[in-house]
Amino acid sequence: MNFRMEQMHRWLKSIFQKDAYELEPLVGDASFRQYYRLRQGDKTWMLMDADPVKEKPDVFFKTAMIMSDYKLNVPKCLDFEKEF
Repeated sequence: MNFRMEQMHRWLKSIFQKDAYELEPLVGDASFRQYYRLRQGDKTWMLMDADPVKEKPDVFFKTAMIMSDYKLNVPKCLDFEKEF
């Protein structure tokens, strides 16, 4: 397991505590971002991993919030960890 994956699991365990979850990698993005399908029981979410040296996730989420204000369909950010 690589360092970024270990960081993601540490972060997810801080959120889910002892509850089990599954993480499935998704492919197809041409950027430096990596996406995962996060499952816990019958609930699913998308998890995005972006190296802050190569990507600006804060800009991504700020842009999404602005677009949402204009009633455009964009992903809703449930949590954001910028310390990785």
